[in-house]
Amino acid sequence: MRKKMILMWSLCAAMTFSACTENEEAPVVKGVDFAIQLKFDGANKTRAEVTKTNAIPVTSWDIIEKVQFFLYGTTGADAGVVKFSSVETPGSGADVSGSKKYTYTSVPEGTYTLVAIASTTKGKMENVTSYVGTSAADWTKFNVLDKNISSLSMTHKATTFPSFLSSEYTGATDVKAFSEPAEIFMGSTTVQVQGNTANIATVTLKREVSLMRVRLNIGGNSDVNFAANNAILIRHLPKEMKIADGNDGGVSAISVTRNVQIATGLNTANPAVNTGYGSDATKLSILNTAEGFTMWKDIIVFPNSTRAVEAVAATAGGNADGLRRYLIAVSGKAQAGHILADGTPLDADGTVYWYGIVPEKFLPNQIREVNITLNTGGYTELPVNEFGDLDITVSTPMNWDNNIVTSTVNM
Repeated sequence: MRKKMILMWSLCAAMTFSACTENEEAPVVKGVDFAIQLKFDGANKTRAEVTKTNAIPVTSWDIIEKVQFFLYGTTGADAGVVKFSSVETPGSGADVSGSKKYTYTSVPEGTYTLVAIASTTKGKMENVTSYVGTSAADWTKFNVLDKNISSLSMTHKATTFPSFLSSEYTGATDVKAFSEPAEIFMGSTTVQVQGNTANIATVTLKREVSLMRVRLNIGGNSDVNFAANNAILIRHLPKEMKIADGNDGGVSAISVTRNVQIATGLNTANPAVNTGYGSDATKLSILNTAEGFTMWKDIIVFPNSTRAVEAVAATAGGNADGLRRYLIAVSGKAQAGHILADGTPLDADGTVYWYGIVPEKFLPNQIREVNITLNTGGYTELPVNEFGDLDITVSTPMNWDNNIVTSTVNM
């Protein structure tokens, strides 16, 4: 009997993925028929709350670059062990149901967890580093076989700081620079593959990353050129992202406080039609000049709260914990004489910084606007020390002392 595996994909959200070795031939494995349908769930449901902007990046098959499937065991010696994997380049378009179909042969029988990961051309998987165990390696359909799913992870990709940044970052060996990550999307389900059975599974893909939409009101800093020496620096990055199902996947509970993600360049106009934000001109609003927000930047970031935490209703949403809160800094080039936050004038043209903590959580598949208003003239150095919470309780003022004392003055 000819044995085959059919995978049907319908994109819920797109994700970037690592490069794979071409022209590899799959080993012959005795297996059975199996079909997977990957659903495209609410392409534009990327916001969880109403905001003042309405521009949402488009999600469609046209932006998908790569897809990889992982089937790993659920019980016994095969629990967590990857028994089948495949990598595809979907291309644009889909069938009439909005899905895509792939056919495979020789899928081993068994009960599995199926994890699907898709990648977009935005950012590309080259902007993350994938690991097999402790070794950095692009995932292929072979080098992940017989590995435990817990050993497969992704981190931000290392880069270098712009030369104009202050030595607090560029000269510190414990402060490391990283690129904006790829758009990462995942989906999972439990499947049972049996002989002589129509083995079909449906998986819904959802973004596993967040979008930080920075909007900037420069306040009284019209003498600062934000087209020069500009960077948006995001500190306190999650250590890694796992790809397993449920609470075993997603971002790590550990954040590395001295790791810094870098983005450069601010936009001064709303997105144009068909430039990644759709064709409806009425839904391309990001700037709000009436409120002073004249610049913006959309930045992909890892979520900063774990799946386990968000699964608990009492802790879901709200503010992130302690040093998991993102510290964000914005820079520009100021002219000599620019008045800094401490009231002193800048001696010569140079880079000036503003920075602060974003207390709220960044959650998967969510756009969070960070509206920054520059109320001071900024600083010439970046923050090195951490910021902590401080609660100050002021007690009720004491009554006057009822022991009235007397002074006698003869004049």
